[in-house]
Amino acid sequence: MRPARRVGSFLILAGCCGLPVLGQQWTIYDMSNTPLPSTTVKGLVSDGNNGMWVGTDWGLCHFDGVDGWTVFQEGTSPLVENNISCLAMDDAGRLWIGTVAMGLQVKDGETWTTYTPLDSPLPEYGIRDLFIDGNDAVWICTSGGLARFDGSTWVEYDDTPQSHDGAILNSANTNAVAVRDDGTICHGTFNR
Repeated sequence: MRPARRVGSFLILAGCCGLPVLGQQWTIYDMSNTPLPSTTVKGLVSDGNNGMWVGTDWGLCHFDGVDGWTVFQEGTSPLVENNISCLAMDDAGRLWIGTVAMGLQVKDGETWTTYTPLDSPLPEYGIRDLFIDGNDAVWICTSGGLARFDGSTWVEYDDTPQSHDGAILNSANTNAVAVRDDGTICHGTFNR
């Protein structure tokens, strides 16, 4: 862990001192020069067309990569909650949106689908992390377990004997997930 901290500190120091990082210039987007509803950015994902999806604590935004911004907020769009926790984009171009307290949403063009523990096997409402694996399935971290959804089938992993295929987690309180190219599932837990 210590070497990673040193590298991170160096990159921050280089950026703070005005030194070029990888030969790029920094452009600052904030509430003074964009329609961003907040400068608390909690999720970023490329749209695959030089644009960027931005999840904030006060809504979801899309930047077209040039100068066009679209803001989605609860009450003025199908977004169920303004407090976005994480974002992911699958190979089909669907945007997966994790919210702090209202579940998981998928934006597929103009169609929005919402998943909650009331209408799906999603373990909890609060989504902590999302990862799209090589098979285009989404992995979802919650405080109640890890879920995998391939578009039709849900699989749940937790710390009980009912966990999928008997793969019992050391803690259902999952915080981060990634799947390696060889299929190995790596997940981080909260305080465990």
